[in-house]
Amino acid sequence: MGGVKKAMSENWKSPGSKWWRFDFHAHTPKSDDYGRGEESLKGVEPEEWLRKAMQSGLDCVVVTDHNSGGWIDALQAKNNELRDRGTQPDWYRELTIIPGVEITVDRLAKVAGSDAHKPDEIGRHFSWLKMSRPSIEGLRLALLDHEFCVKNQTDNPNHLPDVFLSKLTIQAMHHCGRISGQPFVTEFHPHFNAVIGGRGTGKSTLVESIRIVSRRDQVLSFEAPRVKDELDTFMKHSQNKGVMLDDTEILLDIHRRGKDFRLRWRFDGQGAVLEEQTDSGCWQEISPGDLNERFPISIFSQKQINELASNPRGLLEVVDRSFEVNRAEWKSRWESAKSRFLQLREQRRELCRQLSGEQQLRAKLRDFESDLKQYEEKGHGEVLKQYQRRSQQKNGLPDHRIFDDLSAGIRELGSQAELSDFPAHLFDDQDETTAEIRSIHEQTAQEVKNISDELGKLAEIVDALKNRQTERITSSKWHQVVEASIIAYDELVMSTMEDEYRALLNLDDGKFISSVCDRESRQGILWPFLQWEEAKTPESDLPQVIASIKSETSRIANGQIAGNHGPFDNRLKRLLETQPAIFDQLDAWWPEDMLRVKYSKDPSTGKFDDLGKGSAGQKAAAIMAFLLSHGSEPLVIDQPEDDLDNGLNKRMTLEV
Repeated sequence: MGGVKKAMSENWKSPGSKWWRFDFHAHTPKSDDYGRGEESLKGVEPEEWLRKAMQSGLDCVVVTDHNSGGWIDALQAKNNELRDRGTQPDWYRELTIIPGVEITVDRLAKVAGSDAHKPDEIGRHFSWLKMSRPSIEGLRLALLDHEFCVKNQTDNPNHLPDVFLSKLTIQAMHHCGRISGQPFVTEFHPHFNAVIGGRGTGKSTLVESIRIVSRRDQVLSFEAPRVKDELDTFMKHSQNKGVMLDDTEILLDIHRRGKDFRLRWRFDGQGAVLEEQTDSGCWQEISPGDLNERFPISIFSQKQINELASNPRGLLEVVDRSFEVNRAEWKSRWESAKSRFLQLREQRRELCRQLSGEQQLRAKLRDFESDLKQYEEKGHGEVLKQYQRRSQQKNGLPDHRIFDDLSAGIRELGSQAELSDFPAHLFDDQDETTAEIRSIHEQTAQEVKNISDELGKLAEIVDALKNRQTERITSSKWHQVVEASIIAYDELVMSTMEDEYRALLNLDDGKFISSVCDRESRQGILWPFLQWEEAKTPESDLPQVIASIKSETSRIANGQIAGNHGPFDNRLKRLLETQPAIFDQLDAWWPEDMLRVKYSKDPSTGKFDDLGKGSAGQKAAAIMAFLLSHGSEPLVIDQPEDDLDNGLNKRMTLEV
């Protein structure tokens, strides 16, 4: 294992900083106590000293003699000689020699050194320091930031993620890489990269180029449709107001589990999509397969984050794609288990349906086409659009808490508007000036009390203003429209499960309302599930509620119990007699997941608020915090420049 780590460290070729093995305390024969009593060791030559240091695996050694720096020049000269030899010894490795002196200090970075007074002791104790290249300046910066750049441990902290982006190349884009033979090239650190610049400097171009070449643009269709439209414009030819040219090419180098791959995207569609680097360093075309699965990368633009904040369904798609959830794999296993379940049901009934299912499938297809047509005719898309627009309007209005805060502040100020009592014990009643100053104090105290009374009245005015504003909004036509949009949206959300249930049992929309779900009389088989939030049913009980729906439906079909409506009972009984497989589908049915996002302004309190009630900045910060803390795949974020609550983001992600 140690050999693997050593090889990985020595083969590190990525830009940016890495961990270097340091010995901070090594002596030479110039120290009086060198050899620890073995006088023969004082005759050690510089090359032998360097050999021991290199064989110990050190990258850097600090020479800290007690009373002289006389050996430093000799060691550096011999080190340069070894480096420049045509044939180097097999024990040679690059070694940086840093001059120093043995001192004792407090409240600084804690580093380890071997205090070597013998050649064999060099490298016995060491520290790891993070810097780009070994140098005095790099050492100084690492020690200043020792909390993050100094590690006193034996294990090599240099490690590479399973998948990381190593290089992006853009050639012949309208405003990037236009000079022939001089493409725009940027190399990436395996762990963290920050692209800093003002508006219009190309930050988003870099992010969107990674999205394009990695073929992550299609997921925007359901996650952030408006962002997808903008990206489609970005990908057009420059003559059509896009940024692409006829020979535009984007290359993305990706390191995956010890191998280097390269993705290619060209505007003309030519060239290999995926290449693998061979042992000889050449690039060889290979089959791309499923790029999203082979090279998991999460990419989020500014507007995409904002859309995720207002569309939890899109965030659910992000969760489903993550390695921890991997809904695609789960879906495959679910379908396999469901298929096996249905097969066993078929075997139990000993029915032969190999050739009898075509008409049923065609009927279902016609039903689905009819359902889709009804969905369009009912204007569900307009309901969603109205709900989102009215919600944004509602959240954008000033919160009533501004009046509460103003009123409380005024009352607090009024409570402080009070003079202390007259210090009579400090004055002599016989003194003719005492009466005068007492009168002044009492007059001033009365005036301050008058101010306090006025502040109290002003606070009452603010309270009245808040009540008037609430009454005006509540009685406004706008409020009625907002409430109507919320009701329409809630009904649409609830109707999703009802539609699934009706589709499974071939129940026409609008029929058997009292038996399936009657929202006015609040009854029906589905009602306990659709109003679980209002009834404060624990989420842990929902599987049992769904199981009860299936059980009650089957018991009605079997004649074990009676429902609310005779025709509905008869319909289920006929279905069981003529199409028993439908009830197999019902047993295998499970409603789609629901996602509710909550955030905490202060994680230490354990209090969480619904994200929909947060400001635009809080929404963006909460989504950013989730993205930064979820998953292990490469994450590319075009951080919002506006309306981002960075303080909240820091508390939710960095500190936690």
